[in-house]
Amino acid sequence: MRRFVFFFFILVLIALTAACRRDNRPALLFLPTELPEAQVGEAFQVTIAVSQNQTPVDNIYMSGGSLPAGLEFTNAGNDTAEIHGLPQESGTFEFTIEAWCLGTNISGQTGAKNYTLIVN
Repeated sequence: MRRFVFFFFILVLIALTAACRRDNRPALLFLPTELPEAQVGEAFQVTIAVSQNQTPVDNIYMSGGSLPAGLEFTNAGNDTAEIHGLPQESGTFEFTIEAWCLGTNISGQTGAKNYTLIVN
């Protein structure tokens, strides 16, 4: 019984240590913090970079909302994604970009950023 209690205590201690380390990690940073305005029919390109990751970024993706017709979101690799193309409609477009990082000896970080793109 003593071994069981000791073993259980060690497992709890390991779990608490891992949880504390995970909570002390910086949040993923998405740059730019705001998108430049776009013009209908004019070429538009912006790179979104993710930083403050402790392990490599595995995926950056658009999880909600939409882009105007003519613009495309692509994962460009190396902790970046791009929005590019020729916007074909004006308006205000809201969407969310998310990223997650690989986990090795620690759990991978995740993060999200809400963006607004204004097309005139």
